[in-house]
Amino acid sequence: MSDSSSLITDLTERQANALRQKCSFTRIKESMTPDEHAAVNKAEEEIKVDTGNGRAKTYSCSWLSEVLTKNGYPVSSSTISRHMNGRCGCE
Repeated sequence: MSDSSSLITDLTERQANALRQKCSFTRIKESMTPDEHAAVNKAEEEIKVDTGNGRAKTYSCSWLSEVLTKNGYPVSSSTISRHMNGRCGCE
């Protein structure tokens, strides 16, 4: 059994850097080839500038999630959205 004092310390004294783990979207991008990574970055930019709403929206986090998952990079649209809005562990 592990030392209970370290368990108590870990549970009561959270360190800021302990919260800062890269999100799965970033880890996926880091595993890609440079060309794939650049294409995903371009797709992120397209999502940011797409002014459509609902079904009129061409580029979205859902679309990017579907494309990445189809090509062997499973990631949810909510993970992509959190990352793009600065609400993931990367920030």
